[in-house]
Amino acid sequence: MYKPSPKKGRRRWVSYRRILPPGLVHKVKSQVPSAHRQLVQLLITCVKDADTKESYLARVNRMMDSSSVSDEEREVLREIAHFIAGNLSFVKECLRGHESTRRISPI
Repeated sequence: MYKPSPKKGRRRWVSYRRILPPGLVHKVKSQVPSAHRQLVQLLITCVKDADTKESYLARVNRMMDSSSVSDEEREVLREIAHFIAGNLSFVKECLRGHESTRRISPI
């Protein structure tokens, strides 16, 4: 008799590795310590509330000012923020697809 396995819990966030290009992923791994990698995830989740590129960057700048990161890390985070702001619709689509439970079947 077939017995379905229990559903796995869904993650609350999308990994930055799925959104950022390989060059930026390498910068995150090499220049941002693991304790501050949560800031990279925050950069991605800030997209949900942003309507435009300018509102997103303003929100990120406020977040950066309140966090205690070094100048080198801040530059990497700003570079990531500008990449995300340039691809705002793509990142929103990734987040939307992650939240939905339906799967898109390949053609």
